[in-house]
Amino acid sequence: MSWKCKKCGCEYFNIDCEITYHQAELDEHGEIDDYKLSNKETLQYVCFECNNSSENLEEIASWEDE
Repeated sequence: MSWKCKKCGCEYFNIDCEITYHQAELDEHGEIDDYKLSNKETLQYVCFECNNSSENLEEIASWEDE
């Protein structure tokens, strides 16, 4: 079972998204130790093989039960 590109049948997609973080905890070196995700918005799905892309996954891919 997987999503498959309607053009080439590839099962792998790159997902471009915009993420905003807040409430970060820092360790003794000033590195981020923990954070909470406040907002995530998917901007675009892109087929790994043929670069077929859309803001809506269902436009470029179909779910297939194998």
